[in-house]
Amino acid sequence: MTTKTASDDKPNSVYNRPVVINICNGMTNIPVTHNISNDSINQLKNRSYDIIVDIGCGDGSLTKLLANQLAHNQLIGIDCVTDMISYARKHNSLMIDDKHDNNNRIIEYVVQDMSVDWPAMCPRIRQLESRVDLIFSNYALQYIPDKQKLMQIFDRLLATGAIN
Repeated sequence: MTTKTASDDKPNSVYNRPVVINICNGMTNIPVTHNISNDSINQLKNRSYDIIVDIGCGDGSLTKLLANQLAHNQLIGIDCVTDMISYARKHNSLMIDDKHDNNNRIIEYVVQDMSVDWPAMCPRIRQLESRVDLIFSNYALQYIPDKQKLMQIFDRLLATGAIN
């Protein structure tokens, strides 16, 4: 699923085309799903992003890959499992190269259940309202039962406030 705004006059500017990417093809036991994810990430490399959010980041391996491959200012991994976030903070917090002059930027990880209503979101997530350029998710959105509520949350997070 790729979702973006209609604004398309400046393809490389920040805030121009917020995007939601969800990868899920039913495959299991793929180490960090890099083969599937690299294809999706390659499609996103043509621009820079102010804020990227990885929903259901798990252990942070793919979040770190995103950090190293996409030009950005902030990258925030979100997962509802505290142990996964703890592992991600310990093992996948720093970028490993300087491709985008973001050398040694720390990836921020936040524990948050994305199935709750907006007022129940933690303050850090609510601070991102209307500021996120890219929402990325790999094998996670299918676990959130109320997709309409989730899309409303994405709508609030995306920079333009609209999902088309």
